[in-house]
Amino acid sequence: MSAFFLDWNEETKDAKLQILLNNIITYNQGGADVIALQEIENMNILGQLFNLLEPYGYIDYKLLDSSDKRGVDTAFISRYKLSDPSLHYVSFSPKFATYDTRPIFKVTASIGNKDIVIYNLHFPSNFNDIQMRIESFDLLRDLLESSNEPSIALGDFNLSSKDDSKLNIYNDQQDIWYVSHLRAAMAARELHIMAMIKHGAS
Repeated sequence: MSAFFLDWNEETKDAKLQILLNNIITYNQGGADVIALQEIENMNILGQLFNLLEPYGYIDYKLLDSSDKRGVDTAFISRYKLSDPSLHYVSFSPKFATYDTRPIFKVTASIGNKDIVIYNLHFPSNFNDIQMRIESFDLLRDLLESSNEPSIALGDFNLSSKDDSKLNIYNDQQDIWYVSHLRAAMAARELHIMAMIKHGAS
């Protein structure tokens, strides 16, 4: 049964959860160790997804209700114990001070004998001014600089390639973050160059 274009009822909800489960567990033959989710409506639906994932080794989940009027929050499901959950709101400049947006959700994951800070974010959509996303990146930078623990940031940055190419936003983060898609592209280019050099030398 397709779960799209259906009224919300128990059958549709279960179908959507099953689709989400199937997508999660196909990654890396069983799912990522830490899952960061965006647009989660409530703890009840998160708990139902967690129950489906428990047989695959997931042991903890976290959601904090934010003040977002749309009622959709960020959440975590993890194979590691999560602690110290907190929400961090962007203090926008006066032009955007009245805008409603989602906070950055911070947790600490205990992995072996090491604590890792993880930030789950859902930055303002492209409907909003790009300056709001830049100011959200500023908060993320402040959070990182205030922590001594290894940190990971993931989620929906809502940054289009057009805006990024014009303003170089991701690249500007590389002084403090390892920006995975930029490093992957760089590695791919280096591999291509190495292959050409090897091919030319043979």
